[in-house]
Amino acid sequence: MYCAGHRALLQVPPPENDTSAAAPPGAAAAAPTKPPAAAVGTDPPSSGSDAVDQAAAGAVKVYAEHTEPDYSQPWQRGRSHSSRSSGVMMQGPDGQPLVVTNAHSVEYATQVQVKRRADDRRYEARIVAVGRDCDLALLAVDDPAFWENATFARFGELPAIRDRMTVVGFPIGGEQLCSTRPAAAINPGNSGGPVFNDAGEVVGLAFQSLNGAEGIGYAVPYEIMAHFFEDVHLNGSFTGFPDLGLQLQRTESPALRAAYNMSEGQQGLLVRQVEPLGSCAGQVQEGDVLTKLKAPDLLVPVSLNGALPSYLMVGGLVVNVLSAPFMFSEYGSVGGSPTGLQDQLWFGVKNETDQQGRNSQIRIFNGRPVESLLQLAREVVTCDEPFMAFGVDHNEEVVLETAAVANATAEVMAVHAIPSFASKDIVEALAKEGLLKEAGI
Repeated sequence: MYCAGHRALLQVPPPENDTSAAAPPGAAAAAPTKPPAAAVGTDPPSSGSDAVDQAAAGAVKVYAEHTEPDYSQPWQRGRSHSSRSSGVMMQGPDGQPLVVTNAHSVEYATQVQVKRRADDRRYEARIVAVGRDCDLALLAVDDPAFWENATFARFGELPAIRDRMTVVGFPIGGEQLCSTRPAAAINPGNSGGPVFNDAGEVVGLAFQSLNGAEGIGYAVPYEIMAHFFEDVHLNGSFTGFPDLGLQLQRTESPALRAAYNMSEGQQGLLVRQVEPLGSCAGQVQEGDVLTKLKAPDLLVPVSLNGALPSYLMVGGLVVNVLSAPFMFSEYGSVGGSPTGLQDQLWFGVKNETDQQGRNSQIRIFNGRPVESLLQLAREVVTCDEPFMAFGVDHNEEVVLETAAVANATAEVMAVHAIPSFASKDIVEALAKEGLLKEAGI
């Protein structure tokens, strides 16, 4: 077990290519506070293997059925599939019993069930909260029989280098609990399994392996889990991690350092761009040199965090928010896109009638900057100008005749069996503002 980098991930034996999938929308419910120091109804275990054996009784197996959206054609869903993974029982506020597992283990799940060791019965579980950014999810089981004589997790701090860890879970192909020491590989199905120290405390949750490397896997450390628990407790759902919204450049060149009046031995990062919706907007300017940060910069790729993708049909165009799942769907990787991944001000345009503008960023609509998909939808449905001009990459324009858009949209929807010109969230927002009635939709 090792501590890996500034992202504070625990490095553990791999759960290689896990069979679990990936997180449906987190249903806001009573959420946990920081877990208690000791499990309810049990004395803290002693130490060593006995302590781990006692604590391992809290591990559970998670079964899920998933139906993932089609990100390239967001009005439909893909084929359903099943997954098997692991989790661990814990206590929330007021003694509320919960199961914590990986977000990808229950992502877009239509059914979730859990099973304890030495119990043949599967119990229905409901999703309380999902944090895709940290790959964590909380499950509740309403059947009290599941919680009889439960062993709840005790949580510990980030381990030191060379501390001995044990990963516990249900590897694929088996129904029995498996304990794995760092020298051994972890089989698929262990995602969501607790990582114990020798005192029987949970210090992390296994979630992925490093492709191309043997014996290296990763776990979400307790510090990240604690932030997730606290966020859900305070806000009713997971709101995410802060993003500085900065593009930074190292100041290694002596000439660059001299140009920005940096003193001998001074270290810092040069600010190249400030995202307008980032947390540093208005606080930091381009050309500033950051010499000290109170906390590490935790940047995460754009994701939908389990929500269904939003989209808007405009004639033969399909407009959706650019996201990591969309990038993987279109290009097989985030880095394969010609547009890059920035934030929710960036949009993909898929033209069903012309290759011009395909998968391009929409920057301008009829001369006005595009700031959100909802804002664009408002302007489209209320447009009284003769043309709709979408400014996209490379200073190109995709132009549609406003009078022809309604019929063109209806034709494309009929051909592709698309039920609505926009996703549910966009339609509901426009209807609430009275714009659909105003536009005659």
